[in-house]
Amino acid sequence: SLEVLYTTPSFYERIKCCDISKDFHQVVCGSTDGYILIFSLSNQTFLRTIKLDKGKKPQFIMITKSWGFIFSVLTEISDAKKKTYLAVWTINGDFIKIQEIEQEITKITTWRSKSGFDYFLFSTPKYDIIAGEVFTLETFFTSKVSDEVISLGYDYDLENAIVLSKDGIVWFIPCAAPPPEF
Repeated sequence: SLEVLYTTPSFYERIKCCDISKDFHQVVCGSTDGYILIFSLSNQTFLRTIKLDKGKKPQFIMITKSWGFIFSVLTEISDAKKKTYLAVWTINGDFIKIQEIEQEITKITTWRSKSGFDYFLFSTPKYDIIAGEVFTLETFFTSKVSDEVISLGYDYDLENAIVLSKDGIVWFIPCAAPPPEF
């Protein structure tokens, strides 16, 4: 039988997206009313609540593997047009950066490079595959597949984006992170 150890109410609207980090002992959730909630698994309490700018709502949210950044895709309807943003915070919820992007995002993942930095990889409705660095939100790679992306991943050892498209093709696309600039 399943025994519940503890529960905690969020007191916000429905949860749209969520990620759990065993490395950083935290859960991060995005709510449909425009909040990001940071919960400590160690203390079993909410650490911080982030109120997004009016109209912005989280669609995807992740805690990165290397630095523990909270990385989110936000959307907003403005002047009858849907806008998409990438946003990043520290693991403690301190704001770092937000950037509007031209693409809508259908799937997204993050990975840790061999040099220890955090990167993102996402797909678009136009079958584009785009990669970039989480901290700077700058992209460094673009490719395209033949059909809608249904699954997206990254192979650390091969440094390949792995994409499964709706037409049944599994794509292994070389996508090594650029070397750090020191």
